[in-house]
Amino acid sequence: MVEHENMEQGKQQGQSSLKKLKYFLLFWNGFWSIPLSFLAFFGLGILGQYLFGEGVGFYDPSFWQAALLATGEFLFFNSIAFFTLRFCFRHLWKYYKGNKEFNVRSQKLEVSNRSKDDFDNLQAWQKLFLLVFLYCFFIAALVSLYKAHV
Repeated sequence: MVEHENMEQGKQQGQSSLKKLKYFLLFWNGFWSIPLSFLAFFGLGILGQYLFGEGVGFYDPSFWQAALLATGEFLFFNSIAFFTLRFCFRHLWKYYKGNKEFNVRSQKLEVSNRSKDDFDNLQAWQKLFLLVFLYCFFIAALVSLYKAHV
């Protein structure tokens, strides 16, 4: 009977650690996306050199490598900005990412995110305008990083 209880506790701890890992990977995506983009950058360079040599005709596949480098740099600088927000402007960070609070009724920690609540209260045209603005801003940032390497 005791062994069965120990096995159940072990399963619960394992599930808890998997949930923590999943939460960490979702919350701090810079930890896995930056190394992955730089690995793709180097891997594509090696693969391109192996398959195409220096370049083939007018088509030079090395522009993919510059695009991957720009993406990796963008993710890197974005993560630095988030770390700066987290450590220097804690109140803005808690507004943006949310705050863990203990719910007495359910006896669980829950994340309350005021910025998501505020976004949900926006009108449809405001959400669309914000989405288009952010999309254009990030594309312009990526293109400017790409142009710096080409």
